[in-house]
Amino acid sequence: MVKGCLANCMEQTVLESLNQLLPCQSFCSIPTSTSPHIAIQVNTFDCVGIAIALCGSHKGVDAITVSAFFKSWAAFNRGSNGELQTHIC
Repeated sequence: MVKGCLANCMEQTVLESLNQLLPCQSFCSIPTSTSPHIAIQVNTFDCVGIAIALCGSHKGVDAITVSAFFKSWAAFNRGSNGELQTHIC
């Protein structure tokens, strides 16, 4: 549980404060053999806000995968069955 409100947190300009919402070190350019391929952190706030952070390497995720994850999460929380509508042109 994060103390405070999500809106106040988003106004933060101190990067170190915002980094606490991430599941990994930001701007880590040298992965190690023990670095996870993907890490997800869910932050819930006193004001019932939620922030989801995802860090990952291209070995585990790409932009399409991340987009599908967040769309599914949002759909599930809206009360749908979590299935994505695909639109192929």
